[in-house]
Formats: sequence, C-alpha cells, structure tokens
Amino acid sequence: APVSVEIFNMLGQQVRTLVQGRLQPGYYSMVWDGRNTGGHAVGTGIYFYKVQVGGKVQVRRMTLVK
Repeated sequence: APVSVEIFNMLGQQVRTLVQGRLQPGYYSMVWDGRNTGGHAVGTGIYFYKVQVGGKVQVRRMTLVK
C-alpha cells in the first residue's frame, strides 16, 4: 500500500516528508534529523507527524529537543 510519513509544525505547515511511496510489509523505524525540506535546522518545540498507510491516517505529537 502507499505509505507517507510527514512532519508538521504547530501552525499545520508541512516541515518535511520522510517517506512517500510503497513499502514492503513489516516493521520500520525512522529518524528525523530536525531539518526541514530545504536542509535548514528547525527550532526546538512541538511538532506533529502524520503516518498514512492506504486509507488509514494517524497523527501524533512529538517534541524536538536540541
């Protein structure tokens, strides 16, 4: 199924896309380096990540601490 993992800031603006495409079934882990799509470091704070697999969407909060 198509999979996407995206990072958003508190304003709902997309900061970065970590995965976009098809993955084989299984368990995966991802590490976000705290940078936006342009490669610039983002500030400490609360961000949201959205995981979408097929038609299912899950959004969770995370805190970036430097």
